[in-house]
Amino acid sequence: MNLLAGIYLLIIVGLVFYTGIRLVALIGANYLAGRRVKEAFAERIKMLRLNRMLKKRQIAPADYLHRFSVPNLEQQIRACESCLKTTDCDRFLSGETSDGDLTFCPNGKNLSAVEMMHVSS
Repeated sequence: MNLLAGIYLLIIVGLVFYTGIRLVALIGANYLAGRRVKEAFAERIKMLRLNRMLKKRQIAPADYLHRFSVPNLEQQIRACESCLKTTDCDRFLSGETSDGDLTFCPNGKNLSAVEMMHVSS
């Protein structure tokens, strides 16, 4: 009976060890995949007015990307790409309008949220 218990214990320890190794490997792979996705978003943002808006609001793109989930970032990028308020945006970005009113911007609330996060930290 002792030998059988030892074998079972060895099997359980082996399975726990294997599961732990797999878990660490999967977490690492997930981290790298997430980083690649965020890097792709960073490249997409560079081509948009959103990048200039981040600079004007003194928000680092990395902070912006870190703040939101991947689906949320995709939604924000698409909102910027399809935005019809480009004239208002260009006026804001060029400094023609000095107030911080971003109601014209589909991402205005998100930009303000990131900005508030920086002010409070």
